[in-house]
Amino acid sequence: MKKLLLFFVTTLTSMNLVKAQCDLNFDYVNTGTNMTVFFTPPAASAIHAELGDGVIGSFFTDSEGSYICASSTSFNGSQIQLAVMADDSTTPDKDGFSSGELINWFYKTADGSIFSINPSPNDNFTINAISFIQSASISAIDCGGDDTTDGDQCPALDFDFVNTGSNMTLFITPPGASALATLGNGTIGVYYIDNDGQQLCGGASAFTGTQVQITAMADDSTSPEKDGFSAGEAIVWKFEDNGGNQYNLTPSPQDGFALNGISFVTSLTYNVIYCEGGDDISCEYLGCTDNSYFEYDMSATIDDGSCEVIIVEGCTDISADNYDLNANLDNGSCEYLGCTDSNSCDYNPNANSDDGSCNVYPEAGYDCEGDCLVDSDGDGV
Repeated sequence: MKKLLLFFVTTLTSMNLVKAQCDLNFDYVNTGTNMTVFFTPPAASAIHAELGDGVIGSFFTDSEGSYICASSTSFNGSQIQLAVMADDSTTPDKDGFSSGELINWFYKTADGSIFSINPSPNDNFTINAISFIQSASISAIDCGGDDTTDGDQCPALDFDFVNTGSNMTLFITPPGASALATLGNGTIGVYYIDNDGQQLCGGASAFTGTQVQITAMADDSTSPEKDGFSAGEAIVWKFEDNGGNQYNLTPSPQDGFALNGISFVTSLTYNVIYCEGGDDISCEYLGCTDNSYFEYDMSATIDDGSCEVIIVEGCTDISADNYDLNANLDNGSCEYLGCTDSNSCDYNPNANSDDGSCNVYPEAGYDCEGDCLVDSDGDGV
């Protein structure tokens, strides 16, 4: 699990949504159609270990930008199932989720504290679909006041990057751009993790409130240092306004890096980067930082000792001749010995490695059973 140590959450649609998050109503209307969402043991156990008993709810935003509950249930750490309600199109009011809409998850503890839950996978709403949430990060919501930029000024973000000659194109389209415009003009940067675990800029563009294009650079494999994104790597988004205020951005969709790919970001949320003594203390993520383990989390910045199962590559098919009892990740090396010559009577169609067992071949004009291949006189021989 990724644990967010300090995370001030708000949305780009309205600065008043922070207050709205602090006054959430977990009651909802059963509209008759829904999507089923499960919080499975890994996610459920981690949330409960962090927050204890409480209530989990899914929330959509209405036409005024307010959060409205579409499902909720009490939670004690066990697996739970929620029927997330769809909008009833026969009523004038929006009383549930629209198709493809982002699901906002919130948690209310026994003492009334509110937290945002960021699930993985973070599936958008689809009627009659089923989603299994396997992990989640927790974001504390600051309800202490309206000033979201308390604290010392953060060091300026580094927006310099290397043009490696290959890239992915990222667009922030008008819905997301219009929402981001509430923060004013500034610069958007995308960041990758280098070989030392540091965030480095992989692309940046000035932002003036309209659609913007960002070219995210790929790693140049011909150079020894990592100077761009790897295939599938998570893209870290940041924004700094012209006044020096900084924000972490969460795009939707949140595509990983794909060489020559194109991503259209249609909505954004942000959290303020809060600094103390000039140091950025906005986010630190706990997790397994060793990529030789199954539990490896590429976004983790601090190893929390969760690396448990080391990856052992090999043949995992017990029917293969080179089956490796210790292997837990199949690497395509399985060998199946036998005769690979289809002309031989010893031919084994399942074999992919010839073991020299091709010894019997039919007489010319006959098959392996001794039957004539072309019986011109009708006697079978």
